[in-house]
Amino acid sequence: MALMVFDEVNGCILQDLLPLQQLGQMPHLYRITERHMREAAAKPDHIKYGIFCAVLSHRINRSRGGIQMPDLEERFFHYRGIAIRSLSKQLSEENNPRGDATLAGIMTVLLLELRHGVSQNWRMHLEVMHQLVALRGGFENMAASDHLEQFAHCLWHLAVMGNTTCPATSMDKTDTHLETLEFVMKKYSSSIMSFGFCAPPLTAEIVRINHLRGRTVASETISSLELWRDAHEILGRIYDFSPEQWAESKPLSQPRWTLVGNMFWASAALYCISSLQSLCVPPIEIATPAQRATHIQFLQLCLAEAAETTSLKNCMLWPLVVLGVEATGCDDGAEVRGFVAEKLEMLSRHSGTFVPLTAKRVLEAFWRSGETAWDACFDRPYAFTLLFSVDIEKMISPGG
Repeated sequence: MALMVFDEVNGCILQDLLPLQQLGQMPHLYRITERHMREAAAKPDHIKYGIFCAVLSHRINRSRGGIQMPDLEERFFHYRGIAIRSLSKQLSEENNPRGDATLAGIMTVLLLELRHGVSQNWRMHLEVMHQLVALRGGFENMAASDHLEQFAHCLWHLAVMGNTTCPATSMDKTDTHLETLEFVMKKYSSSIMSFGFCAPPLTAEIVRINHLRGRTVASETISSLELWRDAHEILGRIYDFSPEQWAESKPLSQPRWTLVGNMFWASAALYCISSLQSLCVPPIEIATPAQRATHIQFLQLCLAEAAETTSLKNCMLWPLVVLGVEATGCDDGAEVRGFVAEKLEMLSRHSGTFVPLTAKRVLEAFWRSGETAWDACFDRPYAFTLLFSVDIEKMISPGG
C-alpha cells in the first residue's frame, strides 16, 4: 500500500497539480517522502486509512470510462470502512470529541466522500464539525489558531459554496456566514488560493446572495421590491469588480489570473440573476435577457480557454455548473449543454474525482425536466468544487 501511495501521489497526483505553480507559489504542493509515510503510518486509523482511500479514489476515477479496477474499488470500500469505524469509536469516547485528531478525522472523511462521490449526507459531516467548532470557542477563535485556521477556512468555504447548489429552502447557516464575512475576508484574502481561485470580492457577494435567498424563503415579509433592490445592489457590486485590477495583485501569469477573474465574474453575475429572480411570483427582472445572454456567451468562451490551460482546469467546476443551469433557457442551448457535458467528463478524468460526473448527472436530469429555475436543478444540497484540501499533519501536530 505504501508503494502505491508513493507512485500515485508523486507520479500522478502531484504531476497533475504542479501546473498550479505557474500561477504562483503553492506551499502545500510537495513530494511525499519516506518520512511522510512513516509519520502517516503512526496516525490514527481514521486519518491513515482516509489518506489511503483518497489515493485509491484518484486512481479509480482516473480509470473511469477506461479499464475498470474492481480490486481497487473493493480495497477503497474496505479502507473506508476501517476509517469510519475508527472515527465513530473516537467520537464515542468521552474525552476525545473536542480533540484536534477528531477534527482532522472528520475533515478527512468528509473530503474523501465528497471526492469519491459516495456520500449523499455531506451536510451531516458539516453539522458535526460546526458543533465541534462551537465546543472549541466558535469560528473566529478557531481561525485565530495557527494550526486550525485552515480547517476553519475550509469549513466556511465548503459550506458557502454548498449553499449555491441547493434549493433555497435548504440554505444552511447563511446568517453565520454573513456575520463572519468581514473577519474571513481580512483573515484569508491574501492567500493565493484563498477561495478556490474565486476572487474575495466575488466570494463576498456569493455569501450575500446566499443570505438573500435564505432570508427570502424564510420570511413572508420581504416584498418583491425589497428583493429586487437588494439583488440589484449585489449585482452592481459584481459589475464593479475588475478582473484586470485583481490580476495585477498576483505574482505570476497575470493574463491567466485575468481569465480566472472573468470566469468567476460571469459565474457570480449569472448566479445572482438566476437564483434570485424566480424567488417571487411573478419573477422579478434583475437583468435583461440580452445581459443574461451576453454573460452566458462570455462564460462559455472563458471556460473553453481555461479548458486548454492545464493550470486552470481545477477551478472550472463551479462555473461549469452555473453554465449548465443557464443552458436550459438560452439560445443555442443544445450546443451549450453538449459543451458542459464534455468538459465535465474531461474534468473528472483530469482531477481523478467523481464530483464532475455527479454534476453532469444532476444537470442532465435538470435538462430533461423542462424546468428552467435555479432551484429546480438541485434536488438536495451538493458541493461542486475540487480545490478543498487540509494539511492534516499541521492540525494534529501544532508547532511541528
